[in-house]
Amino acid sequence: MKNFNLRTLYFILPIIIFLITSKIYYKTEEGDLIRIGYIYLKSNYLSEIKSKFDIEETKFNSICNIDLSKHHQFDILTIGDSFLQQGKYGLNNYLAYDNLNTLYYNRYLGDNPIQNLINIVNGDLLDSIKVDYIILQCVERYISDRVTSVNFNSKIIIDSLRNITENLNNEEEPALSKTNTAIFESSVVKFPLMNLLYLFVDKPFNSQVYRVPTKQKLFSINKNELLFFEDDINNVNQNNDIESIKTLNKLLNSLQNILTKKSISLIFLPSPDKYDLYYDYIEKGSKTNYRKPVFFEELYKLKKSYIYIDAYKLLKNILPIQKDVYYYSDTHWSPFAVDLISKEIEKEIGNNNIRTAKK
Repeated sequence: MKNFNLRTLYFILPIIIFLITSKIYYKTEEGDLIRIGYIYLKSNYLSEIKSKFDIEETKFNSICNIDLSKHHQFDILTIGDSFLQQGKYGLNNYLAYDNLNTLYYNRYLGDNPIQNLINIVNGDLLDSIKVDYIILQCVERYISDRVTSVNFNSKIIIDSLRNITENLNNEEEPALSKTNTAIFESSVVKFPLMNLLYLFVDKPFNSQVYRVPTKQKLFSINKNELLFFEDDINNVNQNNDIESIKTLNKLLNSLQNILTKKSISLIFLPSPDKYDLYYDYIEKGSKTNYRKPVFFEELYKLKKSYIYIDAYKLLKNILPIQKDVYYYSDTHWSPFAVDLISKEIEKEIGNNNIRTAKK
């Protein structure tokens, strides 16, 4: 009986250790890369970065929270992906704090920001909601896919949009699913296994996150390393395609031509992939395995009738002096970057108003 109990203990003890380790150190709330990569993080990094910024409230409006049966006037309409979905620490709020009356076109109304803009341009929303500027934000890794998949004839009508937003607002909040506390839940095994495998490879076979050494500390943690999402790598080839970049630019110029008739200026804000922005800081030995992105380099060369915010250049210039431009533990830029970009947008709007007044 004693031998049986010992054998049982030898079997159960590793499982208990895995369980305790996962529950203590697998911090899913500390960033999407930590969550999907099952990566160990000792500190409360994300919350510590945000605590450095004194932002008490959300000042911007969203399309789902205004009465679409009435007419409205805003300075800016923003359309984008998860980079705009950062609440009070995001670009929408920083623009609002810069005294720009900002309306956010909620991401749940469509996953493709470029298609959302086409829908709006072809529809009647801009007849009821008057804006001076539209900001189109799109993350670098999905730009090529989003351009090639658009429907140029699609449109959104304000009546249908009102029905969608009202139905969503009237729905009861869905019940929270019960936390799975089963001892054999996947994180119990994956968390220690992934962190072991990361000692030998940049990306374990079933992980979605790369972890590579860097030449210097880029974040306010005691590590010379970079985490980035696998799609940053997966989509480099198509985003480097010159013809795809020209197609994007041509589309944006065409949309600006249409918006000009409505006295609206288009501002295009592509968000650099974390891999692209920090590429030059990857250790030389590791860098040989990865292709250099050239999307921003090629887009910069093209003639534009829209306002272009070169976030890559802006953020690249401050990397040598500013840590945590992007979050270590997440795919998105931090408030350090948001503040810089919002000021650049404000400057471009001022310059555009001066140019317009001179015409």
